[in-house]
Amino acid sequence: MFIKNKYFLLLAVFITFRVESDAQPDQVYLSWSGDKVKTSSDMTICWISKNSRAPEYLIYGKDSSIFFRKKAQKTVAYGISFNKVFLKNLKSSTTYTYRCGSAEAGWTENYTFTTAPFRGERKQFKVAIWGDTQNNEYNEQFEKTEKIVNQLLPLHTSFTLHMGDLVNNGSITVDWLKYLNVTKPLNATAPMLPTLGNHDIENLPGEDFQKPFNSFYHFFSLPGNGLDYSFDWANTHFVCIFSGFAKSAFENGFLRYNPDSKEYKWLEEDLAKAHSNPQTDWIVTYTHYPPFSYGSSNVQKWKETLAPLLEKYQVDLCLAGHRHVYERHYQLKSGQSSTDGKGTVYITNGTAGGSPQGLGGMEMPSMAFTSSEKMYNYAVLTIEGKKLIYEVFDQDSKKIDELILNK
Repeated sequence: MFIKNKYFLLLAVFITFRVESDAQPDQVYLSWSGDKVKTSSDMTICWISKNSRAPEYLIYGKDSSIFFRKKAQKTVAYGISFNKVFLKNLKSSTTYTYRCGSAEAGWTENYTFTTAPFRGERKQFKVAIWGDTQNNEYNEQFEKTEKIVNQLLPLHTSFTLHMGDLVNNGSITVDWLKYLNVTKPLNATAPMLPTLGNHDIENLPGEDFQKPFNSFYHFFSLPGNGLDYSFDWANTHFVCIFSGFAKSAFENGFLRYNPDSKEYKWLEEDLAKAHSNPQTDWIVTYTHYPPFSYGSSNVQKWKETLAPLLEKYQVDLCLAGHRHVYERHYQLKSGQSSTDGKGTVYITNGTAGGSPQGLGGMEMPSMAFTSSEKMYNYAVLTIEGKKLIYEVFDQDSKKIDELILNK
């Protein structure tokens, strides 16, 4: 439905209905979906309602005089109504205002999102980086995570990359609801692009080993198959690499990304295409299990499988989670420090909620920096044309590390 210069009709739609607070549409978040994502013209808007099977809608537009209305795709499971709207043909580098709901379900507040520049444009943008928000000790209600959300909000990042272990137990549906509720202020204005960690998936050997729980497919709507996918923003190519439960998978012969696997072939084709594209200045990958890490989190075979492929196609950053310690390695080629400035930097992003672990391994020859004390942390990746800045902050927004790369 298209409404032009009919603001009085819009007022009728935006009337505040008297509904119970627990029925109000909530847990709003943005994403991208589909096999061929165009971040300059696409957006997926998701929300949850406890109301019913009644139709719900997205109302959106660039200003108050031109608004569009689109009916949501709705599924009902676990007594919850999941609503998703897939937008195409939006205008690049444009801010839209939107609202979700219906007369029966009530309406959310107004939110905004901004589409990406055209592919290859060298406009500055920022990305929020975090991981391991799992609700375990000291973060049972995501209180540590919420504090970091509040620190990220004023930065107005374009989107968020999550390194996995979003929750402590992916089989518990209510934990996903709590996570989405706490992170909604960030997710409703900047798309959330996670990889899944070992806490988010089935850990027991068997037919479902390393698969996401069914609730994942109701809650999320991500590019590709939702596990291994890629997308572009301006002059940077981002690749999500699903590492599964790498430690146990290696021990049981199910490690993902073996050279003869379909996901390995997909990744090589994807990286080769990005590497040869003159519109790509930077390539950034993110995964849960770090290829390079200290201590028991290290899975040697994962490093031997992944690192040669990343370095062959000159991936600039490989971001990871899992280990609740911040660790940054030197630029590496063939496992050795690069001398020509063309290696891959491997970073483990610590924790934005799960209990901080022991300190990093400064004795590792590849280690450039690791935190000297336990801490919660997050990072901000800034791309300024051919300059990349990676800043890391603790739970009190104190900067603890900075990496700058130039091309």
